[in-house]
Amino acid sequence: MGVPKRIFIATVNEDVATDSPWDHQEELTVMDVVTTTPVRKRQRLDHLSREEKILRRKMKNRVAAQCARDRKKARMDELEAYVATLQAEKEALKEQNKALQRRLEESEAENRRLREQRIGSTSSGSIEHASLISGPLQKDQVQLLALSLWMMQFGFLHLLTSLTTCLLCWKSAAKAFSTSQLPQWEQKRGDRQPSSAKPALRWWGPHQRSWCPSKKRSA
Repeated sequence: MGVPKRIFIATVNEDVATDSPWDHQEELTVMDVVTTTPVRKRQRLDHLSREEKILRRKMKNRVAAQCARDRKKARMDELEAYVATLQAEKEALKEQNKALQRRLEESEAENRRLREQRIGSTSSGSIEHASLISGPLQKDQVQLLALSLWMMQFGFLHLLTSLTTCLLCWKSAAKAFSTSQLPQWEQKRGDRQPSSAKPALRWWGPHQRSWCPSKKRSA
């Protein structure tokens, strides 16, 4: 047999609903005393009476239930704190989403207004340009246009005359240069060309001093 356990009796204010003869009496609190020798096997409660065993079992069940309630309460408190944190984050995200939605709507409205303004300015500018082009010309504008056309014609004629004169002058200068430089060039070419012609041979005849064919025959 193992070492017997001690039982301490304490008074409590709660009523215990049991079928034992100790109803509405003192409650027992069981406290295990740690012994010096390790307990390897389950202790037998042969030294306790039947009523003591019943009370011990009830107190152990009550302690276990209280511990379970405490753990449940702590877990519920933790979950409530976590839920409160998530709720606060949800509200913050909701407010941020509303702010972004308002900014998006304002941006879309501003974009639409700018697009309409650009289309209106483009259409008004094209209408003004078309009216200026298709509208009747005033007297000053007609005179200015005629003067500009006349000046353009005069400038074109002056340019054409200048080009013709320059062309004629260039042709005459080229012709004079060619006629004046050609003889000198041919003369220089003749001087530079080496004389390769052999001197003409004179025929043997009476005009030479050694001409005496009769004497040669008599001899």
